[in-house]
Amino acid sequence: MSQHPRPLRTRKADMLLPSLLLAGDLVALIAAAVATYALRFTSGLFPTPLGVPAFRVYLIAGAASALVCLTVFYQRGHYAARRRGDLRRDLGELAGGLALSLALLLSFLFFWRGFSFSRSYVLTYALLAFLLLVLLRRLLRLAQGMAFARGHGVLNLAILGASPMAAPVWRLFAAHPGYGLRPLGFIADGEAPPTGLPLLGESVDLEALVARHELDTVVVTLPFSRYDRFVELASRLSALNVNSFLVPDLVGLLTTRLHHLEIEGLPFLAFRHLPLSGLGRVLKRSLDLTVAGLALLLLSPLLALIALVVLIDDGRPILYAQVRLGRDGRRFAIRKFRTMRRDAEPAGAAWSRPDDARRTRLGGWLRASSLDELPQLWNVLTGAMSLVGPRPERPEFVEDFARSIPRYFERHRVRSGITGWAQVNGLRGDTPIEERTRYDLFYVENWSLAFDLKILWLTLRAVLSRKNAY
Repeated sequence: MSQHPRPLRTRKADMLLPSLLLAGDLVALIAAAVATYALRFTSGLFPTPLGVPAFRVYLIAGAASALVCLTVFYQRGHYAARRRGDLRRDLGELAGGLALSLALLLSFLFFWRGFSFSRSYVLTYALLAFLLLVLLRRLLRLAQGMAFARGHGVLNLAILGASPMAAPVWRLFAAHPGYGLRPLGFIADGEAPPTGLPLLGESVDLEALVARHELDTVVVTLPFSRYDRFVELASRLSALNVNSFLVPDLVGLLTTRLHHLEIEGLPFLAFRHLPLSGLGRVLKRSLDLTVAGLALLLLSPLLALIALVVLIDDGRPILYAQVRLGRDGRRFAIRKFRTMRRDAEPAGAAWSRPDDARRTRLGGWLRASSLDELPQLWNVLTGAMSLVGPRPERPEFVEDFARSIPRYFERHRVRSGITGWAQVNGLRGDTPIEERTRYDLFYVENWSLAFDLKILWLTLRAVLSRKNAY
């Protein structure tokens, strides 16, 4: 079997950004130390009752801090080759690495009695260094994306194996050239290629295909039924010296964030995970109580005005109570300002529709502005609902959905919400329940406090811009 090593240009491309990051970090940290010294001791903005300390000592300390910081970054894998940057990941890594390196340095300075460092200097240096490091990464990531867009450093990619994951992987890299991966086509392993994917050839000719198309990366998307082929294909890809990845056939688990752990040397892959537990539940409930309580207090004049207008428009009742299923399938009465006529459902539960003739004169406006949902803040205070979560459905509909939609009831593992991930992505009202369920399950298994805050912000922005469904 002939071997065709991966072209050297890809190795150089993968080494360029980490090298620039390393050099840039060193310059940024030294610059932060010098700038902090000038700002703290020579700018006149801060008092210096003990006089101006020796610059040489602070420069040496800054260089030592930079070396410690770079070592910490390296040990934490910060300079590994990456095809695409992520701002949130960069912020977390930089903050953690900088905090650890400064803690190590301060521990050393505590035992060094020969010189007393200004505490305000250390705090200012930490803030300035963090800002410079973040700015450097954003500029380098921007330059990397521009280079990829021009074809510089781009790696040729092929997909091997026709699992349901093949098409999504193709669409991912075709739609996001910023990753620096150019999808060329599909390599079959005894099966037909997915619709729309150009066929490069068969896996029996893998070595020749890698050489002919100068493939740098192969993504293996074998279906579960063909996993007996993986060991052989992995061995051949390793011998060819190309980047190779496995995307498991997890079409039924697309909403799940997989978690890897090791117990006594044995690897485990957790594909059922509920992050909303323990402290997470406490934080989410605290957010619910704080925001819902303040909102009810501040919006009480508006609530009273809407209630008066509803009364004048169509009489009593002002509020509409409807049974819904919440967490663990528990029934509760959801509260809304009434937007439908009192005789709107003579034949039982029915979906609302655009331009629904059953609405009152004020009902359409209340729904479009989402003001009819405000009484649900009381449901949040009582614990029946949360600010953010899957929208609760009526029991009559839930029974049908649970029979026809896999994993539907898993959305009931958390409290129902006034708004949710599906709603801020445009899935409100009479939209496909299968699609809404997919978004709801993604939220359930990927919850975080930051995720809730993001959804609340997107909801507020949509309400203020009137980008709401009927």
